[in-house]
Amino acid sequence: MAAWTYSVAAVTVHHGAEHYRFAEQSVVVNRLRSASGVGVLREGVDAAVLGCQIASLMAGHHLICERSDTTDELPSQVRAMWSTVSPLVATEDWVARHPTCVRA
Repeated sequence: MAAWTYSVAAVTVHHGAEHYRFAEQSVVVNRLRSASGVGVLREGVDAAVLGCQIASLMAGHHLICERSDTTDELPSQVRAMWSTVSPLVATEDWVARHPTCVRA
């Protein structure tokens, strides 16, 4: 898993499903499959299932920040999400090499 960046862009309800599918398939699932392919994900982690969950979490953070007029907080919310999820799905070796990417 690489360092993640997430651009903040308002997405209308009309385009929400399209945005979600793009995030899920093009960004999250593909990156997780790449991570799995090089042995970064723990054994048994299904990249497609995890990708759906991550995309949902990101969409939820985006919606909450957008609706509460706190979109400036979205990057930190996504970083916090990854720092919580990474140690659960990444190998111990990856976590040891990337201590700044995980919560203490």
